[in-house]
Amino acid sequence: MFRFSLFALMVCMFWTVNAGAADNSLFNYQGRVLVQGFPYTGTGQMKVAIIATTGTSTVVSLWSNDGSSVAGSEPSSSFPVTVTGGVFDTMIGDTNNGLAIPAITFNRDDELKIRVWFNDGTHGFQQLTPDRRLTNPRRLGITEVTTSTTLYVNGSTGNDLNSGLTPTSAKKSIQAAVNMVPSKISANMTIQVAAGIYREQVNIYGVAAGLSDQFSMIGDPTTVPSDTVTPNVRITGTNNDSTHLKVRDHGINVMSCHNLAISGFLFDYCNLYGFNSHSSVVRTYRCKSTNNSRGFHGSGHGAEFRNSWASANGSGFTTDAGDIGIVDSGASDNTGFGVAITNGGVSFYGTNSFKRNPTGVLIHMNSMLYINGTTSLTSNTYGIQVLKNSMANNVAGLTYSGNGTNIVVTDSFTY
Repeated sequence: MFRFSLFALMVCMFWTVNAGAADNSLFNYQGRVLVQGFPYTGTGQMKVAIIATTGTSTVVSLWSNDGSSVAGSEPSSSFPVTVTGGVFDTMIGDTNNGLAIPAITFNRDDELKIRVWFNDGTHGFQQLTPDRRLTNPRRLGITEVTTSTTLYVNGSTGNDLNSGLTPTSAKKSIQAAVNMVPSKISANMTIQVAAGIYREQVNIYGVAAGLSDQFSMIGDPTTVPSDTVTPNVRITGTNNDSTHLKVRDHGINVMSCHNLAISGFLFDYCNLYGFNSHSSVVRTYRCKSTNNSRGFHGSGHGAEFRNSWASANGSGFTTDAGDIGIVDSGASDNTGFGVAITNGGVSFYGTNSFKRNPTGVLIHMNSMLYINGTTSLTSNTYGIQVLKNSMANNVAGLTYSGNGTNIVVTDSFTY
């Protein structure tokens, strides 16, 4: 009989981030190995996996020295480690010993552990027990990504314990991927979301990408929505598609962020906004918002909606304290307004269409409309209303068809 035991194991938290070719984490790992009760001396072989757990029922491998570990299983290959008097000291994440560890692997709040297998060259590989807890580096200040990174989400096959760094290790919820995103991004960062239904509110708070970089969240990569065409990635505020009871306020809620791009999503059945941006520089591309109180909303400055469509909401595109841009987009069949601007501004660029709304465009209370491009107002009760100390340019140059009244201007002016 033989026995390996692990004594006085320490995971020394000398974490470093290499911001060169990749954002990688290194940490020092020390411990003591006994073979049949005696301290081992010699060169052994080691295999290592970093795992996440929920109780004892679910184990996922976030990283292993050769990338082969699945669900906490033993990796296929090993690396040498020197043991003197039973004591070993090695660096985990050193590329001389295997794969680098992407720093973003640790940018999470759940419990992580390190699992080790050791071979003294005689008795074969044995798993050392117990697994040891890792202090989460998120709490040690890993707050920046400097190398282009993609996280994957799949509502059907994913698991929120997963790393999210490959399609096969995808997260299950969009929020779990967002929670891994650091507050400062100095390279392009992408969350790629697979087709499906996501019953969650996604909150993105305080994420800033550099001027030449971007944080992107991509759903359906090709569909351009219209009143009859819908993206195949749905974020919904209801848990019941029979009653459509609304249990969440927003589909995506963005606050105090810079340089974000959100594309290819359907937002529906939310109490307040399908998509909400507050004090953020953010663009939506190819998104659709339907059956919400408001479809797309921006407050503060910097929200822009491109190739996006709002239908069957209370109002389609709105701001009540800020400026928004609407580009190559449209709104139809909303119960109130296609576009409603109060105490703010809106700019139309490209080709826009607002149809079958009680009011196509409302510019109201100290607000301003700037028009550049072609905008059509079709089959609305009112095409455009400019009210209460507001102003708009080139209103007469819009394209009107089938409206009850094309233009209403009250206590305001156009130019």
